[in-house]
Amino acid sequence: MKSCPHETEIQAIVRSGHWPEACDPELRNHVETCRTCGEQLLVLHAFHSSRAHAMQAARGHYPNLLHPNLLWWRAQLRRRNDAAAATTRCSASASPSQQHRSSRSASASWRQQLF
Repeated sequence: MKSCPHETEIQAIVRSGHWPEACDPELRNHVETCRTCGEQLLVLHAFHSSRAHAMQAARGHYPNLLHPNLLWWRAQLRRRNDAAAATTRCSASASPSQQHRSSRSASASWRQQLF
């Protein structure tokens, strides 16, 4: 299948949910004449609508279903908190002079993970 320079533009429009209402009439005409873009639009639209239906059905069964991005952020926060707790446990068993050095390095590594 040949590629078309408009493929990425079509992907972006479908993913944003702006097809066909908010797209350029010129692009709509192109999709009607270009077999590659027409097929790509058909597949993208099918996947997009299938995902939307699946999410709607899942929300019906699980009204407190969280967005995937929120789940990812929570997992990152938990990972950082676990790393900080492990560092605290390790430094609690060290001698006082070692505690000072390890706490500085632990806070520096924790800051690096945040940013």
